[in-house]
Order: sequence, then C-alpha cells, then structure tokens
Amino acid sequence: MTQLYRVRPNPGSAVYPWRWECLHAYLVGVATRPVRCTAHGLGRTAADAEKHAARHADTHTRETR
Repeated sequence: MTQLYRVRPNPGSAVYPWRWECLHAYLVGVATRPVRCTAHGLGRTAADAEKHAARHADTHTRETR
C-alpha cells in the first residue's frame, strides 16, 4: 500500500517541531490529472504528527455509503 501521508521535521517552529502532509491524489470530474489533497498539520512530537496524519488518511480509505 502506498503511503498516504508524510511526517517530517518542521525546523521553523520550536513549539511544533513536526509537520505532516497528505499525499492522497484523486480524479475530479473528467480531469486527466489527479488533484492532490491539500491537508496538512503540525505536531509537538513525531508520534503526535503521525497520529493526526493517520487519522486524516482514514478519511480517504473509509468506504462511503
């Protein structure tokens, strides 16, 4: 399975030293190129950022009914 998010250091902040970004891409309408999700966030620890990124990634993998 491909990684749906990336967690990396955020050197510009002492309070939130970790950031995450969503890597999910999807097609919209009849577009020929995928559109990337623009969600991103910050975390105080790598585990915190990972938790929030995984929670967001679940929104892309959950079945819609």
